[in-house]
Amino acid sequence: MPTSFGIRDVIPRLAAFAERHPNLHLQIQLGDRRQDLVRDAVDVAIRLVRLPDSTATAKLIATIPRVVVASPDYLARRGAPETPEDLIRHRIVGGTAAAVPAAWKFRKDGEERDIKLEPHFSTDENEGAIAAAAAGIGVTSTSGWACRRELESGALVRLLRDWTLAGIPVHAYFPMGRATRAAARAVIDHLTAAFEREPNAEPI
Repeated sequence: MPTSFGIRDVIPRLAAFAERHPNLHLQIQLGDRRQDLVRDAVDVAIRLVRLPDSTATAKLIATIPRVVVASPDYLARRGAPETPEDLIRHRIVGGTAAAVPAAWKFRKDGEERDIKLEPHFSTDENEGAIAAAAAGIGVTSTSGWACRRELESGALVRLLRDWTLAGIPVHAYFPMGRATRAAARAVIDHLTAAFEREPNAEPI
């Protein structure tokens, strides 16, 4: 599963599951790069992308709000964008969450704007993009969950609040389809229920 999502949102929600199943060994692989799931004998992968739902291969477990953020220090130096087009004049931090097509598509009152941006700073881990934005390097687009801690502390500020971005679908993908072990499906059922109880749907 992606590093940010695993550390910040999945692992903290697994404590109750681990307590109920003390003899089950949970092995979590974190990383934003794709891997050969069959070769590596992965029971279930968590993907922050849109996948076709199927009881055999994929299941939607949550939808995460997407936000555009920057640090107060950066905004004091460069000013805050007032429209999506203003982002063209800003320094952009690229990461895995900022690289998907929906990262910079804005909607407001039935109007949609698709802004093409080239990053000035890039990293292959979403945690790196959040750290870069918090350090004042530039503006990034990420999930509202991934940067919730920084928003609450004031290290990052949410921008363009009048505009909405498409949420990030979180799917569980079962590479072995119907042959997936029951334990793997039980973990996903637990996470789905946990996200429904604590949706955290609206970031600060």
